[in-house]
Amino acid sequence: MGGDWSCGRDSWIHDHFSKSGLRKQYHRLGRCSRESAGEARTHLNLGQAYHDAKRLPDAIREYEQALKLKPDMYVAYSNMAAIYLDRMELDKAEEMLLKVTSLSPNFTGGFINLGVLYTRKQEPDKALVALNSALEIDRGSFMAHFNKGVALTQLRAERGSLAVMYCGDDLGDGPAFEAVAELRAAGIPGLAVCSGSQEVTGLADLADLVVDGPDGVVSLLAALATAMARP
Repeated sequence: MGGDWSCGRDSWIHDHFSKSGLRKQYHRLGRCSRESAGEARTHLNLGQAYHDAKRLPDAIREYEQALKLKPDMYVAYSNMAAIYLDRMELDKAEEMLLKVTSLSPNFTGGFINLGVLYTRKQEPDKALVALNSALEIDRGSFMAHFNKGVALTQLRAERGSLAVMYCGDDLGDGPAFEAVAELRAAGIPGLAVCSGSQEVTGLADLADLVVDGPDGVVSLLAALATAMARP
């Protein structure tokens, strides 16, 4: 399963600066910054304008200034983390993202990007913890499920597992099922199990095996444990 999907920077404001109007935005925001130096959001907006223009050192400077004025502005940390992730400055990105998830524990994107960071650091256990946290907030997040598939593939390679089984219960688990299929195509035995219900008929079509809900998963695991314990 190649690559990963991470969130880009997060926008506090809804309008994005077009290239044609960027110079005007610089002048307007720069003037606003001089007039209201104590306004953290002004520095954040100016940082986002620089960020869009790929003037990354200037963007970081403005984000840092925003944080001096408002230390709990998690969006500024998140935007800096996106820059550091793109640069593969992973220790700095981790520092920023841990701030994000601490300040805003209900922000799905912070945990997704933290998961992406840990897959890039080849730490799939930590990646799975972060991505599971994202899924607790937004069960339907495709990016969280996609990157969970990446982390699971990485974990199998790290541990040298002889076989893989993944149990899912909604369509968001589709990317992980695809990861199992890719491993199987590479010669590694794999089983995609759907914890069945009327709500997941689409996932059942992708599964190798459908069991009767969570109780069916427990029964399957118990049967496997018994079989593996036999001499």
